Amino acid sequence: HISRKTTMIPPDYSNWIFRLNVPITTTNKGTVTNDASSPSDDERGSAVEGDILLSCKYNESDYSLSGLKGGQGLRFLAELCPHGVAVYAQAKDSVDFEEQQRISTSDRGNGDECTHTKWSWSFSSQTSPSQWNVTSSNLLSITYRPTHEALPSYTNMSKKREIWNRSVGACFEKGGSACMRMVCGNDSGIGSRKRLSRKKQNHRWKKMKQLITGAPKPIHRIKVTYTVDDIVDMETIVSTFSANDSAPTSTSLVDGETESLETNTGLWIRGVGYCHALRVYLKPKFGSYTTNRHDLRDHELIDDTIASDNDAGFELPPMKPWDNSPSPPWDEKDAEKDDRSVGPILTFAIPSQDPLSHSSRVDNKESFQIHKCPPLLWKVEHPPNPNVAIDSFCLMEGKLNLNHHEGAIATVQNPSQSADKPTNIYINGYQSWSFSGSVEKGQPQPKSAMPNVVSEAFNRGGVVLSPSSRNSVMFEAEDGDFWLENITSSTHIVRENGGKYSCNFEQEEDLNEENAFYKSDMFTCISSNGTNCHRISDGRVLLDEEGGPALIVGFLAQRHQYGVILIDRDLQRYNLSACHEGVVASPSSNSSSHFNGRNSLSSDWAFCQIVDSSCYDEEAMVYYIHASADHNDARPMEKGLTTGWCSWYHYYSDIDHDSLSKNADILEQHQNNIGFNVCLIDDGYMASWGDWNSLKPGRFMKDGGMKVLANTIRAKGMKPGIWLAPFACDKGSKLAKGHPDWIIRNDKGRVANSAHCGKYFYGLDATNPAVRKHVYDTIRRAVKDWGFEVLKLDFLYACCLSGNGKYDNTMSRAEAMYLGFRTIRAAAGDAFIIGCGSPLGSAIGFVDGMRVSCDTGPTWYPAFPLPWWDNGTLPALRGMLRNTLSRAVLGHRWWHNDPDCILLGESTKLTDVEVVSAASIVAMTGGMFLLSDDMEKVSESRLSVAKKIFPLTGVTAVPLDLHS
Repeated sequence: HISRKTTMIPPDYSNWIFRLNVPITTTNKGTVTNDASSPSDDERGSAVEGDILLSCKYNESDYSLSGLKGGQGLRFLAELCPHGVAVYAQAKDSVDFEEQQRISTSDRGNGDECTHTKWSWSFSSQTSPSQWNVTSSNLLSITYRPTHEALPSYTNMSKKREIWNRSVGACFEKGGSACMRMVCGNDSGIGSRKRLSRKKQNHRWKKMKQLITGAPKPIHRIKVTYTVDDIVDMETIVSTFSANDSAPTSTSLVDGETESLETNTGLWIRGVGYCHALRVYLKPKFGSYTTNRHDLRDHELIDDTIASDNDAGFELPPMKPWDNSPSPPWDEKDAEKDDRSVGPILTFAIPSQDPLSHSSRVDNKESFQIHKCPPLLWKVEHPPNPNVAIDSFCLMEGKLNLNHHEGAIATVQNPSQSADKPTNIYINGYQSWSFSGSVEKGQPQPKSAMPNVVSEAFNRGGVVLSPSSRNSVMFEAEDGDFWLENITSSTHIVRENGGKYSCNFEQEEDLNEENAFYKSDMFTCISSNGTNCHRISDGRVLLDEEGGPALIVGFLAQRHQYGVILIDRDLQRYNLSACHEGVVASPSSNSSSHFNGRNSLSSDWAFCQIVDSSCYDEEAMVYYIHASADHNDARPMEKGLTTGWCSWYHYYSDIDHDSLSKNADILEQHQNNIGFNVCLIDDGYMASWGDWNSLKPGRFMKDGGMKVLANTIRAKGMKPGIWLAPFACDKGSKLAKGHPDWIIRNDKGRVANSAHCGKYFYGLDATNPAVRKHVYDTIRRAVKDWGFEVLKLDFLYACCLSGNGKYDNTMSRAEAMYLGFRTIRAAAGDAFIIGCGSPLGSAIGFVDGMRVSCDTGPTWYPAFPLPWWDNGTLPALRGMLRNTLSRAVLGHRWWHNDPDCILLGESTKLTDVEVVSAASIVAMTGGMFLLSDDMEKVSESRLSVAKKIFPLTGVTAVPLDLHS
């Protein structure tokens, strides 16, 4: 409802960078009334910074809107910029409207044309000379499945009774000749001579084997798309910065009602600051209706007697808020118990002030430059519904539009002037050991050379699960046909024979796991060499800041889900998805209270920024990295640098008290010229993984073995460190035999594959309070009882392996990992934590140091019989240095980078040049520096390499051509 109750923003603030189409209907609420006439010049000039623009925007002269209705020559637009929020009407014949139609060429993706244009929202950076523009065809897409299909009772195929019933039992039930007729094809009766062809016989024999082995039941996924035509209400949240900060207003654009939010300066997002925002309320569709909590005992979802961490004997510190977003309607105490009036809610935000003015990490100059290209942030909130499980939120089905320089807007006018085209993509890997680096457009993404059975879990971050079929999705009528009720007209349901249904989609091919050319976890950076590449004729390497613009897309955190970005070969189409992989959207009052009682499913804040080379110093991702660090409360500089020695790469698991004490003595002798401050005991002291308090017999002192070692190291002026894999256990361990219910199982009911690190091991379920109590006690023992001050925690991804065989299916893998990290930090206290084998985004704010590369090794390439061409997780110096360079930007912002150890001993196959290069790169990136040799056998010439780079500078060098 267009209202004149608010004031116009002056024309000076018309440099909008985010634009959302708003639908117009012919109902009373969509009618433009007589009080919406164009404002006078006096009214226009009386506005102040921060006012809401909620009136008409016109082209040349005053344009009377009285009596016009939706679709009659007008469109509505909502816009955001650092100076305010605007919602206005625009004539469809205006120049600006035609220009937006020209640059917005992306299809909507669901086959339905928008009321006035083909995109739902558009984002650009007005300061960039290249004028890159990102559009999204849809507001939101959600992939659902029925709740019972996300639970082990449906997916678990290992039950002997079920196998019997589906194979031998079925044969006896139909008669002994049923199986014979099925295989031989005697369909016309026992006396018939008609037989099937060999091809059909092989097909039927394959079906017979599926019956005998218990073939998995199909998963019926459906994708529901929301467009601008699904908007039912909008609210503006405006930040004010007057001397007396007043509460920002929240204005309902449909009903015309105004209410005050419970905040002083608008929408606040940790790490970004205060923002102007639009909250978009979407109509409830299939799967997004708010419902009461159902009795789900029949679905075996959760146990109402779940114990909390307090009951287990320890207390987790309270979570700090990520933002001050208003509570959704279904969370309000006075809301209707069965309120079906609101579906998902989208919140779009633009920083309303210098995003880094409150941060001490950068100087004012860098902060001012970055503010020229403010980012767009947005998230989705989904109402609880115990009848559905959510596989993913698709927050952006985007396209990068390449506009031209200001002097050559139209190609036909100046065909010689080319746009800055994307040329490179930065791929971020899922966890510590995964590949990260820049790839040239069109070149394949480097991947592991090992088969999935031994390597998939290492690199399996978020997975975008596609609908069951591109043309149809079959549904079986269960539970009163709930899975079929409330289907809207945008999804066509056709009743078929046998009580099944077909859900037909009419849409173009979306980016998915199968057809995407690139995939990046958490964030990515699309960069351009620019149009000035030909000017460099002396063979000099093109630097990033001499190139064109860059597009950074991702998530500020990985607390709610593992987010991924799928990109096409041309670097112009994007799919930004928050992956839940079958999380049940159930309201809960038990263990899920760690996530606000699971009153809604929310994504982490999505992030999009377009920066020009003139707006950053050396590194295009710098603002995103800083914002993510602040958002996750990272404090890497509160603890000093870690330099020292680790036992692993010489002794591996063959360690004892004498060998460790001997090396500690040698480290003490070199403290004056190298400055060792840590001596770390790695894997090999325990009898088996999981039994962390059982030492190898005969290797350590019987009375207080680990405590004695820790005191010995501390007496030599170093901090004692110890290795643990708190969420892992060996198959033969006492823990695995005594607590099989703690082990994560995959969807088929088998033990989840942890990948092969020289052996397979079991992953422990962090959603189980008993497991968290075990982890808490293990770490507490190492810190308090044994006296270790540094903890190297390895294989942390093991607590969030993929599979529904876990304690609480209302929690995503990312939420399980987050809960695991909260438990670890609560137990460790002030100890220095080094993360390893950990999902990167989950660890920000919890670890002090983080391994950023695969294991180093005694050779440049992976040694035979391992494939030398591997770009994944195999140990080798080449892979270790590659990730150390490409992830240097994370150092001293998210944590201290741990590039892994430097090997100086002559027992390796590394040349002097390779050793010196490795030491130089590690020193320049300014992170942790650890040696890992038998110090007694290191020659003086090799030891001099370490002496030359001490003391460490504590400053992170930046690769100048990473994105070029």
